[in-house]
Amino acid sequence: MNLTEAQRIAQIVKSELSPHCERIEIAGSIRRGKPEVKDIEIVAIPKPYDVGLFASDYSHHILATGWVKKGYHSREGYLNFTGTRVQTPEETDIFRAIGIPFVDPSKRELYI
Repeated sequence: MNLTEAQRIAQIVKSELSPHCERIEIAGSIRRGKPEVKDIEIVAIPKPYDVGLFASDYSHHILATGWVKKGYHSREGYLNFTGTRVQTPEETDIFRAIGIPFVDPSKRELYI
């Protein structure tokens, strides 16, 4: 679908879920401003729970590989180190934890 239609639908979903979330953001292709959107990604921290911020091919191939190399593990939606949950309320916290430079969402592409 085109970006405008995807943004409209995502905003409706975000508005419906927002009262139940500590934080909610539109993510993925919409956030990156891609003209054609294959799916609508919304990332949320529900009340009163603290969950991870995002998941995508980039997350799995780049970030997950990075955190495993550094000794972190993803368990039940949380990043853990030596059995302790690591607080990552912002995307930048994940990049910082695994020691790689933050990449703006508009520049996250996989060429595999």
